Amino acid sequence: MIQNRPAVRLLLIGYLLCLSGCATIISGRKQEVTLNNSGGATYFTVIDNKNRVVHSGVTPAQVTLKSSSAPFRPAKYRVVYAGQDGPQQYNVDTHINWWTAGNIVIGGIPGIVIDAASGALWKLDSDVTGNVPGDRVVADASEGAAVVAAYTEEQSSGSSGQPNVRRASFGSSKSVEQ
Repeated sequence: MIQNRPAVRLLLIGYLLCLSGCATIISGRKQEVTLNNSGGATYFTVIDNKNRVVHSGVTPAQVTLKSSSAPFRPAKYRVVYAGQDGPQQYNVDTHINWWTAGNIVIGGIPGIVIDAASGALWKLDSDVTGNVPGDRVVADASEGAAVVAAYTEEQSSGSSGQPNVRRASFGSSKSVEQ
C-alpha cells in the first residue's frame, strides 16, 4: 500500500511538484499593470488583440490583465489615452517570465509546458505611461470614451495608413454649416 511506503509517497509528491510550473506558482496567469499619464489624469481604454475593450477609466489606475490570449500565446494589449488633439496609443509589451527558468532546476519540461499552457510563461510591462500634455487631457469619462471610440472605430474598419482622427472640441456650441 502507498500509505505504508514513505519512499513511494515522497516520489509521488516529487512527481506532482514536477507537474507545476515555477512561473505559474510564483506569478500566476494575470498581472497588475499601472496606467498613468505624464500630463495628469486622462481617460484611457485598454483593448485586446480582438479589439475588445477590457478596461477603461481615468489615470492613474491599476488594471489586472491576463498574460496569455490562448495556451502558448502571449496576450497583446494596447492602451489608448484620450487627448483633446486626438488619442495616443501605446502597446503593452510582453516578455518571457524569468520564473520559468526555475523549471530547469525543479520542474523540467513538464513545468515549462504547464507555464506555457497556463499563460504564466509571459510577463506584461508593469507600467504604461501616456504623454498627453496637461492642457490637452480629457479626464471626463464620457468625453474620453467618445474620443477613444472614434479612434477605435477607425482602427477596426481596416483602413490603411494613418487613422483619420478629428480634433475633439468640448464645450463648443458652434455648429458647422455646409
